[in-house]
Amino acid sequence: MDIPEIPYQESFGLPQPDWEQFRGRVEALPGDVDLNALWTEAARRWLLELGRNLGREYCLEESESFLLLSAREKRLRRQLLDTGERTLGCLHELLGELEDTQVVGKFACIAFRSRDSYYSYISHFYSEGRWGASGGVFVPQGYQHFALNHGDPWFQEIAFVHELTHEIVNERGLPLWVEEGITQLAETSVSPRDLLHDVDRREAELQRSFWRRRGLGGFWSGESFFVPRSMDPSYTLARILISSMIGRGREKYVEFVKAAKREDAGDAASRSVYGWGVEEWARQFLGEGDWSPRPSEDEKEPPGPAATTD
Repeated sequence: MDIPEIPYQESFGLPQPDWEQFRGRVEALPGDVDLNALWTEAARRWLLELGRNLGREYCLEESESFLLLSAREKRLRRQLLDTGERTLGCLHELLGELEDTQVVGKFACIAFRSRDSYYSYISHFYSEGRWGASGGVFVPQGYQHFALNHGDPWFQEIAFVHELTHEIVNERGLPLWVEEGITQLAETSVSPRDLLHDVDRREAELQRSFWRRRGLGGFWSGESFFVPRSMDPSYTLARILISSMIGRGREKYVEFVKAAKREDAGDAASRSVYGWGVEEWARQFLGEGDWSPRPSEDEKEPPGPAATTD
């Protein structure tokens, strides 16, 4: 289809579309234009251009809902796309009416063939500083998309599901610990496991020791998910708390997610739905302590894009 010209600028040696300028050109078009088809075509052309610059090994694969640029063999490309379509169905079943974000254009994903190329690409979207390793990252800027690090195909599938879930729930403004818990629930569509009983005694004690020393201020605010030394404990604790909430009934959990706000870490929503605040969920696992959602004084590094840890 005919679309406005996509303006490019070079970033880290790769073509980076000026999506804001392109958006302005789109908004000047007649009102009857098919925006979904238009933005999909724009993403398709961008990914083809990006692939030409990344190397001849990269191919663009497409499904009903996804565009995937990858250097993997065709079988693995199709496997990733099938995983994506299955995950959309899983999220619809899990979240129901919560999955109401209107996505314009197909979901876009870039699966890099080396760790160096992956980190070179995502460095464009992070501020300077020290960041933890990641298996994937959701990029909300411009044409929303997610990038996957090179690695084992199974792990890349997990990262695909994780970042796709971030893209779907991102605009709801959920507390990060809630959002990360949902992503881990979605991962069970690829790697089925019992999230309620997936922490052994030793890991549970390590969790309790870590958070008793540190406090939960950074966890409730989301800062701890971006600080290398606290990333893994944060993901684990989010999974534990979300699993406990779902154990009280999925309908109640959906009601909680519908009401949860990032500003108070979901505290008011928890009190309304369950009758107690978020600190009580922490107390049930961590034991007695001051687990109230107060701002962190310890972790000051600003958050970047949402990422899957290695």
